[in-house]
Amino acid sequence: MAVVLSLVLLWLVIVYLPFLMPGWRALLGLCVALGLFHLGVRLGVAGWTAAEVPAPLVATGNFWLDLCVWALPVTILARAAGLAAKSWGVKGRWLGAVTLAGLLALPAFWAGQGAMTLWSRRPAPAACTARPIPILLSGIAGAVPWSEAIMLYLGPDIRREGRYPLLPRHGRAICRETSGGRDGLRITALSVRAAAFQRERCGAARLPDGEGSLCALLRDAGAEIVPEKMVFFEPGGIRPGDFGIPAAPTSAGTATGTGERLVVVPDTGLGEISATCRLAPAADGRLYCRMRRKIVEGLDLFWEIGALPEDLSVVLTGADALARETCATVFDVPGCRAAP
Repeated sequence: MAVVLSLVLLWLVIVYLPFLMPGWRALLGLCVALGLFHLGVRLGVAGWTAAEVPAPLVATGNFWLDLCVWALPVTILARAAGLAAKSWGVKGRWLGAVTLAGLLALPAFWAGQGAMTLWSRRPAPAACTARPIPILLSGIAGAVPWSEAIMLYLGPDIRREGRYPLLPRHGRAICRETSGGRDGLRITALSVRAAAFQRERCGAARLPDGEGSLCALLRDAGAEIVPEKMVFFEPGGIRPGDFGIPAAPTSAGTATGTGERLVVVPDTGLGEISATCRLAPAADGRLYCRMRRKIVEGLDLFWEIGALPEDLSVVLTGADALARETCATVFDVPGCRAAP
């Protein structure tokens, strides 16, 4: 406890040191000294490895960078405001008020930062998140749950136009853009991670019919046929390379790249499955395969999965069936469960 109190007192002395400066020259000199010390902390051990830095220097550097650097600019500016008020002729009680405000600037800044952090993390309205998210992809209406398995994209810029429903600021944006869940959110792509969906949604006591049928399929299916990623997208609305999607639907005539081969599974009742698979297996012995097909006009499906070479046909067939069931859960279009 004594060590902690000593560190707290040392921190208070350092961060409030600007208020001991009687004038502008002293404050400027302190700023120069602190700047040189900061430069020394940053660059003084640049030629050393982590193991070569003496422990006292490590402790000093961490104390300075973690506890002092962010606080000193506030107290320096607060003291500068007090000196400016004094030079403008402010005296007596008013000067005391300015000085007191300067002393309180640091805790006020700290409290303000905390309040802003809490405000930025506030959840989306409960009335909105109680409803599924209505979406429109190429004019095709659908709905998805509020789930960590779901990622929505409003345009080709996946960083700026991505929406992750469980991220608070994205959830609030979705609620604004859908008028509280009443209007369809226009998107160009929907990414679904089936494994995350199964983990998060399928343990619920009550599920919508569509989700219930998908969860039943996930329970019956082995983990080896669950695609690592599924993307439903508008062909002209995204940059396929951002998702690892082939430039065109895969078929028996698809040209393969270096280190790839085409695997074709005969008609399964839902159409032929053609996927491009790597020639060399990964460290876990699996071959990674990608498949893209057209569902209906304006809506394509992409999925990728890894499979052991001897199980390739079975895994590709199961993955395609699971992807189509996911499609039917989201979109009410005949192409999800029928051959294109």
